[in-house]
Amino acid sequence: MTAPEKELLTDLCVKFSNVTECKKTHGATRLSKAAAWDQLCEEFNAVSREGPRTVSQLKYVRIRLVNFSASFYFIGTILSVISSWFIALMH
Repeated sequence: MTAPEKELLTDLCVKFSNVTECKKTHGATRLSKAAAWDQLCEEFNAVSREGPRTVSQLKYVRIRLVNFSASFYFIGTILSVISSWFIALMH
């Protein structure tokens, strides 16, 4: 997936996040989540120039993007703590 497609997917996920990120798991919520992902996929494919993507492909990329961002946040936090500790040790 290209960088512009990833940006488009991220923007659409933010737009639909009130439904797709809901933690409830009952039947009505599952149906509304599926409908939101279908709509998101439709909007994505209407704009994307790289060819149509399926809902499962978009969900997979979204999960990878979230995990990748979380990894950078975690590494940045660790480096911040280590550098603070090192600075304190030097003084």
